[in-house]
Amino acid sequence: MNKTILKLLSAAALVATVAAPAVAATAHGRDVDVTIEGFTPVSSTGNTFTFSGGRYDEDGIPSNTSYKQLFLIDAHAGKALTGKMSFTMDVEYEFGTDPNPWPHTGNYSAYARASFDVLSPNCGTCGPFDAELLGNAQGANTTIITSPTNGKLSFASNASAASGSYDRLFAYMFYDMALDPAYGSFNITALTVSFEAVDAASPVPELPPFAMMGAGLAALGLCARYKGRKKTAAIAA
Repeated sequence: MNKTILKLLSAAALVATVAAPAVAATAHGRDVDVTIEGFTPVSSTGNTFTFSGGRYDEDGIPSNTSYKQLFLIDAHAGKALTGKMSFTMDVEYEFGTDPNPWPHTGNYSAYARASFDVLSPNCGTCGPFDAELLGNAQGANTTIITSPTNGKLSFASNASAASGSYDRLFAYMFYDMALDPAYGSFNITALTVSFEAVDAASPVPELPPFAMMGAGLAALGLCARYKGRKKTAAIAA
């Protein structure tokens, strides 16, 4: 194999590595597992999971930076999800230098908001766009300061509605972050999500085959006995 082919293969491998999508990670809890791509699992206690996110840069465009992320939640054997969930979120922000030639004379503000739609898929292979909306959890925080500095935004959500018993649910996250002036960065240091799980309802037990056969024979015997009595009564009459 000549050097040209080796170089081409090396370049192809590099491109494939760079273009490869992020690998999904699964966090294991007491009663449920959570699979997510784009966040890093940090810890779990019971059915509460903490994740961290990456850095998000503001490039001067005066509008919210919006993102969305899908969480897949699976109940363990013998357990069921109710649809109830809540979360807390910690976001660090840092203002950057405004490159405009004139100084910013107003207040500086930082804003973060997150919302989770809790969805029940309509089939085993259905995605979040073929699912029933069960409830929503959301929270937000804004701070206004007088000088460009850094800080942290923390907020907690409401609890979404609990509406049934499910083996699998989606939690579809939408989150927005903004700085004014729009120069600087955000970093999600902690996203802590809690899911409610209960014992799954036990299926109605079935009799073993030999017991069902015995019950069937007994029923046939009773039927034959009833017919015999009916025939004897007719003759006697």
